[in-house]
Amino acid sequence: MVGKLMLLVGIAVFAGLGAMGRYYLSGLNQKVNLPLGTLLANLLATFVLAYTSKQFSSASYLPMLTVGLVGGLGTYSSVQVELLNRSDHHKQVITYFLLTYLGGLLMIFLGFSL
Repeated sequence: MVGKLMLLVGIAVFAGLGAMGRYYLSGLNQKVNLPLGTLLANLLATFVLAYTSKQFSSASYLPMLTVGLVGGLGTYSSVQVELLNRSDHHKQVITYFLLTYLGGLLMIFLGFSL
């Protein structure tokens, strides 16, 4: 059983790890026309959320993984800004939107299937 203070510290530590992962992946955004780093971070976060929610559903440390790691790694707001920034490029917007949301559904399915 994890105490409340330790849980909060764990969430903060895992959020930092998730944010560092997202920052690292964001370097890929400059290399292609689509924000590949943000896409990968969000797909990975979605998979981790689904997988850990199923595998560790009763674990007292689950919020460290879901709120902390996944919360630090995933970034819904960046997706919205990146879609808006590409509003003049309709094919890029549609491609990025579909990859993000359909890919997210696939990651949920995979995470719950394992």
